[in-house]
Amino acid sequence: MLIRSIKHAAVLMFVSFTLGLTLLYLALAVVAAFIVEDALIYRLLAREAAQIEHQYRQTGVLVESGLDFIQVYAKKSALPTFAQQALADGITDNEIFTSTKEHYHIKTLRLKQGKTGYLLAEVSPLLIVTNTPRIFTVFLFGLGITLVIGIFLAFKMASFTVRPVMAMTNAVKNKQPLPHLKHELGYLSDTLQNAFDEQSRSLQREKDFTTDVSHELRTPLTVLNNTITLAEQRGFQPEDIVQLRDAGRQMQHTVEVLLSLARAESVAKQTCQLRPMIEQVGMTCALSQGIELDLSLEVADDFVVDADPSLLTLLLTNLINNAISHGSDNQLTIEANENQLLFHNATSSLAEHETNSDQTDSGGKSLLTERGIKGEQSQGIGQGLYLVTRILDALEWRYQLHHGKGQFSIDISL
Repeated sequence: MLIRSIKHAAVLMFVSFTLGLTLLYLALAVVAAFIVEDALIYRLLAREAAQIEHQYRQTGVLVESGLDFIQVYAKKSALPTFAQQALADGITDNEIFTSTKEHYHIKTLRLKQGKTGYLLAEVSPLLIVTNTPRIFTVFLFGLGITLVIGIFLAFKMASFTVRPVMAMTNAVKNKQPLPHLKHELGYLSDTLQNAFDEQSRSLQREKDFTTDVSHELRTPLTVLNNTITLAEQRGFQPEDIVQLRDAGRQMQHTVEVLLSLARAESVAKQTCQLRPMIEQVGMTCALSQGIELDLSLEVADDFVVDADPSLLTLLLTNLINNAISHGSDNQLTIEANENQLLFHNATSSLAEHETNSDQTDSGGKSLLTERGIKGEQSQGIGQGLYLVTRILDALEWRYQLHHGKGQFSIDISL
């Protein structure tokens, strides 16, 4: 099958259009040539007839024509048989075709006193178009040249017309961004690209949500399992019910926060007291992991930030858990001033790296903030710092992450 793509179909369409248009104009040219030929002969006869009629009115004598191919007849009965038959058929001023391939034109003379005469012209020598085959050769040669030029232009036009569509098709096949085009195809390309990007972002948010849930629910699930194990050994105590209820609430709260983050909903910011939140989250993280955390706070009691409380809690939880999981000692320093929040701790488990980054330029983000990157001794899934960067992006906070020489810190610009 010759037509294997839209380009082939377009080329075939343009070539067919060119061929059809060329043949149409060739036919019109031939018809026009014959019409012009007949019109010249008719005018020649009309002029000759006018002169003879004028002279007859002056002299009363029907003179012969000055043209040797025109015969003048005073009576109908004097005409050749084929001419008399043509007059009987109603032909008085028209062509007469004979079986001998001679070509005649007959013209009725309008003489005075109602008399009539006839001009009979044997015009075969005057049929230039019919008697000159070279004219048709010229027509055919012109047809050939026109077809060659037309086919060449057809290929160019088809290529120009189809190129944007082929570019879009190749981009989709190769999973590349759609090209920026002009006019209506540009609008279509940009619209499709936006749809593809939104679909990709939606799929990524679903993947992130699944991983976030598995990462964030580990701690409350651990609390649930530990509480149930203890209850099996010594029976339920009032504090067990409290822990179970708190763990359930924490899981519900975490799922709601992660759903909000996954759906890219607008962050509802409000004024948050930072120090009490850090103390509460630090105590919860230390208790859940069964360690004593040396938390050094250089945060004023009245220090506040504008943030979504749920996302801020999730951010603090991940940063403190990161310090506990990857720190070489259970010490974490948190400092806050007018527009900065700094987390700093000693570490030995993460690969040494240093990166500066913000939400408007992701080109320099650290590998530590990518999904699945974790230390060799880590028991986690490599999601903590990746989630931290996404929360910071949602809060529209810039950050600088530093890791090297056994120290880890993240400087957040509020």
